[in-house]
Amino acid sequence: MNDEIAHKAAIRLAEADLGVSERSLRNRILEPGGEEAYRAFLHKASELNSFQIKRCCSEVLSAFCTWTTDYEKRTKRPTHLGMRMLFKHEPWSLMRQASFVRVLSRQVRSGFLSDDIPTLASPTAKSLARAMCRCFLLETGYDSNIPGGWTSDFTPWDPSNLGVAYLFADDIGTPVGCASFENRLGRKRWMLGWVWFRPEARRKGHLSRRWNQLREIHGDFVLSHPLSDGMRSFLASKDPGAIPEETWT
Repeated sequence: MNDEIAHKAAIRLAEADLGVSERSLRNRILEPGGEEAYRAFLHKASELNSFQIKRCCSEVLSAFCTWTTDYEKRTKRPTHLGMRMLFKHEPWSLMRQASFVRVLSRQVRSGFLSDDIPTLASPTAKSLARAMCRCFLLETGYDSNIPGGWTSDFTPWDPSNLGVAYLFADDIGTPVGCASFENRLGRKRWMLGWVWFRPEARRKGHLSRRWNQLREIHGDFVLSHPLSDGMRSFLASKDPGAIPEETWT
């Protein structure tokens, strides 16, 4: 990763930490106290650990660098909490004791699904699911092809669908992936809309250990197409009878 990208990532992380955009500070630099505030912001950015920035996977880094305060203000769907958590790659206290938790979209009320999987209603949990959706769309190239894109909670294919996401964490509680299910009222089946894991967390058995449990919860769900090579390989060994999206009724 070159120094320009590392600097841009440091700026974005400083914006998330301080809750202010670099652009707004720069525009007010001639106002009373503006120069001092801008200098303090740059000092914060320079203090960030460069090693931590450089070890970040490319998908998360790209997603984090493309986040802007203006965009967040316009959509009123903050994602900086999730991006910051993904970017720092640190354990999350809420997932230290539960490595598999559920997050509900705005259209789904708590208690909609009856099982013992913990449901997180915190803004950070929803933000993390949206951030991983953003990474999925960037990596697969869908980012510019979906109306509304990742701004629609974590159900980018159709914002009106019921959305249920599942966050995965490693043994120490670091969020490593997410799977999102969608269902339109009146349809019999759920659809697995997308799955994304950090590159270093792939092929570690996170999804495989929960697959049968997801089948029990969401029944004979279909899979959104096209499928990645990794997902095709996973299904060939784990669930060769998976149903294609065309039968979603």
